[in-house]
This record gives sequence, structure tokens and C-alpha cells, in this order.
Amino acid sequence: MRFTTIDIDSQGGSGARSGRNPVRLFCCLILVLAGVPGGLAQSGGTPAAAAEAESSPAETAQPRENSLGMKFVPVPGTHVLFCTTETTVGDFLQFAREANYPLEDGLHFEQGEDHPVVNINREDARAFCDWLTSKERAAGLITGTQRYRLPESPEWSLAVGLISALDALGPLDQEIRNQNFYPWGEQWPPVEGAGNFAAGQIKGYDDAFEYTAPVGSFLPNEYGLHDMAGNAWEWCEGETRSGALQWVLRGGSWVYFLPDTLLAAYEYPVPDQLRAGSFGFRCVFDDPSLAPEVSRAILEARAGAREDAQSRILGRTGSDTPVEESPEEAEKRLQAQQSAKSRFLMRDKGEGSEGDADFQAERARLLERDLADSSEGDSNRVRKSRIRVRPEGVVARPGEPFLNSLGMKFLPLPGLPLLFGETEVGIGNYAEMTLQGSGPELPVASFRQSDEDPVVKVSWLDAAAFCEWLTEIEREAGWITGTQKYRMPTDAEWSRAAGLEAGSGETPAERGREVVEIFPWGDAWPPPHRAVNIDASKVEGYDDRAVYTGVVKGGEANALGFYGMGGNVSEWCWDNWDFESPEKVVRGGSWITNKREHLVSSYRQKLDPSTLLSNVGFRCVLVTE
Repeated sequence: MRFTTIDIDSQGGSGARSGRNPVRLFCCLILVLAGVPGGLAQSGGTPAAAAEAESSPAETAQPRENSLGMKFVPVPGTHVLFCTTETTVGDFLQFAREANYPLEDGLHFEQGEDHPVVNINREDARAFCDWLTSKERAAGLITGTQRYRLPESPEWSLAVGLISALDALGPLDQEIRNQNFYPWGEQWPPVEGAGNFAAGQIKGYDDAFEYTAPVGSFLPNEYGLHDMAGNAWEWCEGETRSGALQWVLRGGSWVYFLPDTLLAAYEYPVPDQLRAGSFGFRCVFDDPSLAPEVSRAILEARAGAREDAQSRILGRTGSDTPVEESPEEAEKRLQAQQSAKSRFLMRDKGEGSEGDADFQAERARLLERDLADSSEGDSNRVRKSRIRVRPEGVVARPGEPFLNSLGMKFLPLPGLPLLFGETEVGIGNYAEMTLQGSGPELPVASFRQSDEDPVVKVSWLDAAAFCEWLTEIEREAGWITGTQKYRMPTDAEWSRAAGLEAGSGETPAERGREVVEIFPWGDAWPPPHRAVNIDASKVEGYDDRAVYTGVVKGGEANALGFYGMGGNVSEWCWDNWDFESPEKVVRGGSWITNKREHLVSSYRQKLDPSTLLSNVGFRCVLVTE
């Protein structure tokens, strides 16, 4: 990889604030994709391929300014021009007025017309692009094949500076090169002027903006693109592997601060209808007439680059001549090679031999790394079993609080023959099932969690499997009797634990029509300060400490002693939605909930039992009769 050092006077352009020292940015050069003179020859391509790349349309395509004054520049390796900034409030307001498009309100902070438009879902962003395309075609400013659209995620990766975004080097090299690269380079904390983040949470970094900032306020990258890190998340095209309703956001935002969420390669999968005060978008100008030559250059680059890249990772030169190295260097290289191969198997193929000890050990290590608390960074913790030896005479009894073999506490629910889980099921508790070799694998969220956070991305079927596993091991160890069992609460039981009556309907669907203006924390709105983990950024007058999930015993317990009934994660219930539907009931708000009507205790949702979401978990009850 070749690097260029650029000195930028922070008192000059790009919107950088005056009075700061010059910034030295280290910019990766894309060596193997079309559009960088000499890049192909240096990475193993033929001289002919390099020559063709130098004259490719992506290299010779000219910047343009459209009818709204939006500026677009070419990005090597693509046939699109990227807008230099995120779409602004002013541009979106013009679209809304001319297209009579409904606007969503609800932001708790003010924005100027030069700020990035936020609270945008994927449909809103695509509607803007379609409107702009139609407007300029009608005016004769663009052809019938040219158009505006959202960038595809691989295109966005190229624009942010990731080397193997289009798989030119293969997944093995991509994993090694990209895992520690940020839009501003490889340094942490971010360099001065890198972007608009939750700066108060990043030691050693300040950006002076509490919420969004005017677009272009921070240093551009090597292609002239601003805010590729921070300010607003940017919608991209491209469905993720997690399901038909999951789509990708890129680039971080003004509320994010954890290092792994700001990596250039980080993809944030969310439902395409989800809106948030940090979700915006950037347009690209698509000219298909440029595609054939660019595609051909990329294909020719791959032929020479892939073999060379794999050889370099394995410690050999392009001519397959062994590299002279010390025994210590050889050992480090072999360890890195083994780790990279394991990651390739797990993350790219999604498979491995269950009996392969090396594979299992590497998978466990990566899971531990991903689950480590942010204060611990990438420390490789060894998970220890939480299962306790049963003290003599300890057994679950009706009507009495109970601390089970995993340290999960259960409390009586007046009038019912069961004990209700004091908290949602935590990652550490759920992980025990995987650690013992039973049930589904431990799910990993797309954000940092500790073992004391609630497990997420578990289906109703996964939750049921955990309850069955826990019942079996505790019956065998004598913690519970042969008639007692764990399961998820029913809809009526959850209502009682939240302080409501069960309701008069025969099914949750019928009971859901009875809206009761009571919240799990009482009748106050907004909630008492830090009482519950919800999307506080969109609830005026409220603040909580968590950006994502928080510890299961965070906030305040309700009158019956139960935590998290109003937020953190929404919770699966045992019942079907009605007599005919296979969908299951989900109760309670979560860390992404912000609307008053969705936070009342009587609110219900229904989901297919196989659904996996980053804001849905569960809690257990222990049936004692």
C-alpha cells in the first residue's frame, strides 16, 4: 500500500475552524482499481491494463454542478460522480414543496438549510433522487439514461478509500487491510477536523457541534468528499445478509463515538422504513455510458492483482520467491495467516467444521472480541461459565424470590403461580447455552455490547430454545422441580408485570385495541430523568446515558421491582397474535423507540417468530406450580 501525506492549513478552506494547527492526513491510494495512474502496474496488472486505466472514463470524467447547485466529482473505479456533500435541508425542502412530499417532524434540535437533512428513511431518499432525475430530464439537463440515485455500498466503500471494495484483492486481503482503517486514516482518536461525532465521548477530540453541522464544515477526503465520517449516516443501496427488510447505512453520525462504528468498512443494517435524527443520505450521478470501460479495467486488474495479493499475505513476492525472514517474523506471519484464514471461513463462507478445534477456537475469540465492552477495546477475554453449584437446600418455591444457577433473579408476580424475571436476559446468560454446546450460536450485534447488556437478534424460536435448555439443566441439578419450567411470559402476564390489568379481549390482538395512558414508569411524560433507555435524541426534555442497549439492570425498576419494562429492548411474549396468525407478540419499548404512543405499557407489536432484530430480546418467567 502506498501513502501520500497532505498538509492542510486549518485556517484555509473546507470549513475548518480557524486557529488550529495544520493537519496531516494519510490518504490511502487505490492501487488496483481503474482510475489511478500507475496503480495497476504496481499491484501486478499488465502495462496495457495500467495504460487503459489511466484513460478510463472514471479518470477523465469531469466534475459537474446540477440545477440545485449540488457539486459532483468522479471517484476512481466507479462510473458515478459522488456529491461532495450530504443532501441538505434546503435541497430536500425544495423537493418537498415541488413534489408535495410529506415531511416528518419530531427533531428536538434546530437545523439550518445548509445542514444535512435527517430523520430520513430509505424511501424518502430514493424519492428525492427520482424527483431530481425527472426534473433535470424534463429540463434537458441530463439524458434519458443518466440519473441520480443512492450509492451502492461497494461504491461508497471506494469513495471512502477502502482498497478492496469491489473485491479486486479478495476477501482475505480485504479483512487484513480494512479492519483498522477510518475515513481519515488509521489513527485513533480522529485527527483534527476529521468529522462531526459525539465528540464529548471521544477523549482527545472536539468538533464544537452538539448536533448536526453545516455540510462541508470538515476536511474533505482525497476525492473532495466531505462528511464521509460523521454528521449524518448515509443510506446506501444493497440489501444485507440479515433479511429482506435490512438495508445499509454508512459513515457514522453526530451521535456516534465508539471506534468500531466509525471504521470506514462499518455497515449499519437497519429496516428500510426506520427514521432517526442521525439518518441522512448523499446522492450520486449515474452515467451508464461510462460503465463498460471501467468494468473492463477492473476485471483486467483482478487477474493480476488477486494472485499477487494472496502471495503477499502468505509472505511471498509476486515472483513466488520466498521472503527472507527471521524465525520470529515467520511465526508472527503464520499466526496472522491462520487468523485471516479463520476469519475468511467464518465471515465470508459462514461455515466451518464443527469438529475443527482451530476453527472453533478462532470463532470463540472473535465473538469475545466483538462482545468486549468498549472500555476493554479488543481484549481477548476468556469467557468463564456462569453456572453455579446449587447450595444445599436451595430450590425454587412459589411466591418467593429466587436466584437461579446463572444468577438470574426472579420475583413473585402477585396473584399468579409464577416468578417473573427481574431483568431481560443478558448476553452473558444467553452465552452459557452456546458455551455448553447447546442451542443456537451466540448472536452478535452490529454495535458494542457488554455481557450485562440484553441479548438481541434472537428470534422467538431462539428464546424458546434457551428456556427449554435452562429448564433441563436446572431440573437435573435440582434447582427446580420436575414440574417447574422456564418460558417467556404471556401477553397477559407481561401486562400484569407492567402494572396493567390483563385486558378484556381473548387475544393480544383484541387487547391491543385498549390503549391505556400509563407507562411502565408511571404517568409522566417525558419519562423521569434516565428512568429508561429509549431514543432520547428524539424525546424533548429527556436524556439517558445509552446510545444503543444498556445494562439490563440500568434505569429504574417499576413498582413491582422489574427493570427494562419500558425500554432497552422490546420483548418476545409466549402467545400468538390471534387465533389464526402464527405471528408472536412483542411488548415494551426499546433503545430506538421515541414515540409516546409506542411507549405506553398497553402497546403491542406482532412479528414472525423467526425475526431477528437488534432492538428485540426477551425475558424469562419461571412457572412454579
